[in-house]
Amino acid sequence: MRAEWRDRIVEVFQDIVGKQAFMLVECLDKEDLPAGGEEFRRAAVRLRGDIQGQLTVIVPVEMCKEIAANVLGIVSKENLAELRAEDSFVELVNVVCGHLATVLVGGERRARGALPELSTISRDEWREAQGDPDAIGFLVDDFPVLLTIAVEEASP
Repeated sequence: MRAEWRDRIVEVFQDIVGKQAFMLVECLDKEDLPAGGEEFRRAAVRLRGDIQGQLTVIVPVEMCKEIAANVLGIVSKENLAELRAEDSFVELVNVVCGHLATVLVGGERRARGALPELSTISRDEWREAQGDPDAIGFLVDDFPVLLTIAVEEASP
Protein backbone atom coordinates (compact mmCIF):
# COMPACT_ATOMS: atom_id res chain seq x y z
CA MET A 1 0.00 0.00 0.00
CA ARG A 2 1.26 3.47 -0.82
CA ALA A 3 2.14 5.36 2.35
CA GLU A 4 0.25 8.46 1.19
CA TRP A 5 -2.96 6.44 0.86
CA ARG A 6 -3.08 5.14 4.42
CA ASP A 7 -4.44 8.33 6.01
CA ARG A 8 -7.08 8.71 3.30
CA ILE A 9 -8.13 5.06 3.69
CA VAL A 10 -8.50 5.50 7.46
CA GLU A 11 -10.46 8.73 6.98
CA VAL A 12 -12.85 7.20 4.43
CA PHE A 13 -13.44 4.04 6.51
CA GLN A 14 -14.14 6.04 9.66
CA ASP A 15 -16.48 8.39 7.82
CA ILE A 16 -18.53 5.74 5.99
CA VAL A 17 -18.87 3.31 8.92
CA GLY A 18 -19.72 6.16 11.26
CA LYS A 19 -22.37 7.66 8.99
CA GLN A 20 -23.89 4.54 7.45
CA ALA A 21 -23.72 2.07 10.35
CA PHE A 22 -23.82 4.65 13.17
CA MET A 23 -20.77 3.10 14.85
CA LEU A 24 -17.76 4.67 16.56
CA VAL A 25 -14.53 3.92 14.68
CA GLU A 26 -11.03 4.22 16.09
CA CYS A 27 -7.88 3.34 14.17
CA LEU A 28 -5.60 1.17 16.34
CA ASP A 29 -2.34 -0.63 15.93
CA LYS A 30 -3.50 -4.01 14.65
CA GLU A 31 -1.43 -5.84 17.28
CA ASP A 32 -3.45 -4.07 20.00
CA LEU A 33 -6.82 -5.31 18.74
CA PRO A 34 -8.80 -7.65 21.03
CA ALA A 35 -9.29 -11.27 19.92
CA GLY A 36 -12.89 -10.80 18.75
CA GLY A 37 -14.33 -14.31 18.97
CA GLU A 38 -13.85 -17.61 17.18
CA GLU A 39 -15.48 -16.91 13.83
CA PHE A 40 -15.13 -13.98 11.45
CA ARG A 41 -16.63 -12.80 8.17
CA ARG A 42 -14.36 -11.63 5.37
CA ALA A 43 -15.71 -9.51 2.51
CA ALA A 44 -13.37 -9.14 -0.46
CA VAL A 45 -14.04 -6.76 -3.35
CA ARG A 46 -12.02 -6.82 -6.57
CA LEU A 47 -11.20 -3.42 -8.05
CA ARG A 48 -10.99 -2.92 -11.81
CA GLY A 49 -10.31 0.06 -14.03
CA ASP A 50 -7.37 2.47 -13.92
CA ILE A 51 -6.28 0.72 -10.74
CA GLN A 52 -6.63 -2.98 -10.05
CA GLY A 53 -6.55 -4.82 -6.78
CA GLN A 54 -8.66 -5.93 -3.85
CA LEU A 55 -10.22 -4.48 -0.72
CA THR A 56 -10.69 -6.93 2.16
CA VAL A 57 -12.53 -6.22 5.41
CA ILE A 58 -12.65 -8.79 8.23
CA VAL A 59 -15.01 -8.51 11.21
CA PRO A 60 -16.30 -10.79 13.99
CA VAL A 61 -19.62 -12.50 13.17
CA GLU A 62 -21.37 -10.60 15.98
CA MET A 63 -20.44 -7.26 14.42
CA CYS A 64 -22.44 -8.14 11.29
CA LYS A 65 -25.59 -8.37 13.43
CA GLU A 66 -24.79 -5.03 15.03
CA ILE A 67 -24.36 -3.40 11.61
CA ALA A 68 -27.73 -4.77 10.49
CA ALA A 69 -29.45 -3.62 13.68
CA ASN A 70 -28.02 -0.11 13.41
CA VAL A 71 -28.91 0.24 9.73
CA LEU A 72 -32.43 -1.14 10.25
CA GLY A 73 -33.03 0.74 13.51
CA ILE A 74 -33.74 -2.39 15.56
CA VAL A 75 -32.18 -4.26 18.49
CA SER A 76 -29.31 -6.56 17.50
CA LYS A 77 -30.94 -9.52 19.30
CA GLU A 78 -33.97 -9.40 16.99
CA ASN A 79 -34.32 -12.14 14.40
CA LEU A 80 -34.31 -9.64 11.54
CA ALA A 81 -30.84 -8.42 12.53
CA GLU A 82 -29.52 -11.96 12.25
CA LEU A 83 -31.28 -12.53 8.92
CA ARG A 84 -29.86 -9.32 7.44
CA ALA A 85 -26.43 -9.47 9.13
CA GLU A 86 -24.33 -10.68 6.22
CA ASP A 87 -26.15 -8.57 3.61
CA SER A 88 -25.69 -5.46 5.75
CA PHE A 89 -21.97 -6.13 6.20
CA VAL A 90 -21.46 -6.74 2.47
CA GLU A 91 -23.36 -3.57 1.58
CA LEU A 92 -21.28 -1.53 4.02
CA VAL A 93 -18.06 -2.90 2.50
CA ASN A 94 -19.41 -2.14 -0.98
CA VAL A 95 -20.01 1.51 -0.04
CA VAL A 96 -16.56 1.79 1.56
CA CYS A 97 -15.03 0.32 -1.59
CA GLY A 98 -16.83 2.79 -3.84
CA HIS A 99 -15.60 5.74 -1.83
CA LEU A 100 -12.05 4.39 -1.59
CA ALA A 101 -11.89 3.72 -5.33
CA THR A 102 -12.79 7.36 -5.99
CA VAL A 103 -10.19 8.62 -3.52
CA LEU A 104 -7.42 6.35 -4.79
CA VAL A 105 -7.78 7.00 -8.52
CA GLY A 106 -8.60 10.70 -8.28
CA GLY A 107 -9.23 13.11 -11.15
CA GLU A 108 -10.57 11.82 -14.44
CA ARG A 109 -9.52 8.22 -13.93
CA ARG A 110 -11.98 5.50 -13.01
CA ALA A 111 -12.17 2.37 -10.90
CA ARG A 112 -15.08 0.21 -9.84
CA GLY A 113 -15.58 -2.66 -7.48
CA ALA A 114 -17.02 -6.06 -8.36
CA LEU A 115 -19.63 -7.67 -6.14
CA PRO A 116 -18.14 -8.45 -2.71
CA GLU A 117 -17.35 -12.09 -1.99
CA LEU A 118 -18.21 -13.18 1.54
CA SER A 119 -16.46 -15.98 3.41
CA THR A 120 -16.09 -17.27 6.95
CA ILE A 121 -12.66 -17.49 8.52
CA SER A 122 -11.31 -18.86 11.80
CA ARG A 123 -9.40 -17.12 14.56
CA ASP A 124 -6.16 -18.60 13.15
CA GLU A 125 -6.90 -17.04 9.76
CA TRP A 126 -7.68 -13.75 11.54
CA ARG A 127 -4.25 -13.87 13.19
CA GLU A 128 -2.65 -14.54 9.82
CA ALA A 129 -4.45 -11.52 8.32
CA GLN A 130 -3.36 -9.47 11.32
CA GLY A 131 0.25 -10.19 10.31
CA ASP A 132 -0.21 -8.70 6.83
CA PRO A 133 2.01 -5.59 6.69
CA ASP A 134 -0.66 -3.73 4.70
CA ALA A 135 -3.51 -4.48 7.14
CA ILE A 136 -4.97 -1.54 9.06
CA GLY A 137 -6.58 -2.19 12.44
CA PHE A 138 -9.74 -0.54 13.73
CA LEU A 139 -11.86 -0.83 16.84
CA VAL A 140 -15.51 -0.33 15.81
CA ASP A 141 -17.89 -0.17 18.78
CA ASP A 142 -15.51 -2.51 20.64
CA PHE A 143 -15.28 -4.97 17.70
CA PRO A 144 -11.86 -5.58 16.11
CA VAL A 145 -11.72 -4.95 12.36
CA LEU A 146 -8.97 -5.49 9.80
CA LEU A 147 -8.94 -3.67 6.47
CA THR A 148 -6.47 -4.44 3.71
CA ILE A 149 -6.33 -2.85 0.30
CA ALA A 150 -3.82 -3.94 -2.31
CA VAL A 151 -3.87 -1.93 -5.54
CA GLU A 152 -1.65 -1.26 -8.50
CA GLU A 153 -1.86 0.82 -11.64
CA ALA A 154 -3.58 -1.02 -14.49
CA SER A 155 -1.37 -2.05 -17.39
CA PRO A 156 -1.92 0.04 -20.53
